[in-house]
Amino acid sequence: MYTLGVVLTVVGGIGIIGTIIWTVLDNNKKNKQRDKIIENLRQQQYKQHNQNINRQEHTEQPINKNTNHEINQEINSLPKENLI
Repeated sequence: MYTLGVVLTVVGGIGIIGTIIWTVLDNNKKNKQRDKIIENLRQQQYKQHNQNINRQEHTEQPINKNTNHEINQEINSLPKENLI
């Protein structure tokens, strides 16, 4: 009986150690997968952000040109005699 008890204790200890190792390795694998997903999402957000910036730049340029033209017209229409 004593020998059986020792054998069961050793087998149980090996089982516990194996379970701990398996859990740690599995968690590392899950963490790597999670990190890859997070990095992919960041890259997608970065690309989308750059696309939004590029779209805004294209729409702002004509608005600025029109505004500058209107300001120049107003300045040119002012009476020049009263200017110092």
